[in-house]
Amino acid sequence: MLSVIILAELDAAPLARTISAIVPGIAEGLVGDGHVLATTTTPQIEAVADAAGCDLHAGSLVDTLKTALSHARGSDVLLLPAGAMPEPGWWLEVADHLRRQAGANDTEAVFSYGSTAAGPFARFAEHFAAVLRQMARRPTPRQGLVANRGQLLSRVENERAFSLRPAGRFTVLRSSAVFAGKA
Repeated sequence: MLSVIILAELDAAPLARTISAIVPGIAEGLVGDGHVLATTTTPQIEAVADAAGCDLHAGSLVDTLKTALSHARGSDVLLLPAGAMPEPGWWLEVADHLRRQAGANDTEAVFSYGSTAAGPFARFAEHFAAVLRQMARRPTPRQGLVANRGQLLSRVENERAFSLRPAGRFTVLRSSAVFAGKA
């Protein structure tokens, strides 16, 4: 089972888009629980998290992430920034990745990067993310992260600042984490 942790911003609309993209993973039985992390909450964020059945944790990123990871029911987690909408079928690739990692848990996964924005700048941003990932082996934080909960919790407890990037080896999934609007 997979636990989903979403990093919210002040606007509830991106959070709602991310949660709506996660619903098929819940329907397929892959996602068991959800957590929303926010440095500051608003009534709108509280309403979206409550309507989705997600636990809401407010405070610093590191503290709320530790709390969410401690309360997560799944042995693996999917971390996503609010606004990221994994493409349809994402759960099949994530489930396949988790099956391949059963027992080993040494390779994390990130989504490809995508944008719904039109125009050459959006395509450039997608291409740049792919080049950056390939050349520097450095995915952007907007690509999300699939990781073992225990290893991630240990990493967060041992670091003062946490990055939404893989710590070591990672796989890039074919499915994109698509963002609406500007790239």
